[in-house]
Amino acid sequence: DSWELHTLTYSSGANPAQLGQPLEIRLIAVAYTDPGGADGYEVEWDEVTLTVIGGSAFDSWTTRQGLDGSPGAEAGFGDSPDGGALENGLEWILGGDPSDETDDGSLIGHAGDATNGLTLTFTRAEDSLGEATLLVQWNSDLGGPWIDVPVGAASSGPDANGVTVTVNDLANPDEITVNIPAANAAEGKIFARLHATAP
Repeated sequence: DSWELHTLTYSSGANPAQLGQPLEIRLIAVAYTDPGGADGYEVEWDEVTLTVIGGSAFDSWTTRQGLDGSPGAEAGFGDSPDGGALENGLEWILGGDPSDETDDGSLIGHAGDATNGLTLTFTRAEDSLGEATLLVQWNSDLGGPWIDVPVGAASSGPDANGVTVTVNDLANPDEITVNIPAANAAEGKIFARLHATAP
């Protein structure tokens, strides 16, 4: 058909002052001149749709990423539509792209040596605080149970193993540095990963 699709997106941001106020949508007439030379006004609308994105920050993120919840969209917190190592929850928290499996390795920086141990660096979306639980899990033996280190809103540690979490919350997104001291490296090895859960 000859209809044209026009999409207008409005984002109110967090806790907008207008929250709870009426929303008005006006269909404005368009001036035209017909072939006979007469001027007039005409409005022709095939369909007007208002989509409200609400709920959690994660839900808003999945919508912006095109994961609309339709069959096969894999929009869940634990889904991984790109087939990469990171699930949607971690992609959201770390600022990744759920449609690009190649970004997984670039989202978490790591450095390690016999003096300083293992250091992980990454960013954390501020709107994930209070909505998701983020842990660094580590061990010196992949066969053993993971040792959990919570990554909260503020810096923490050293814990009983000397692990420290440094949070730079002045940056947006937050900049996180986690250090696992070399004293924990049995046979010179420390294994670590990030784990996120939603309530």
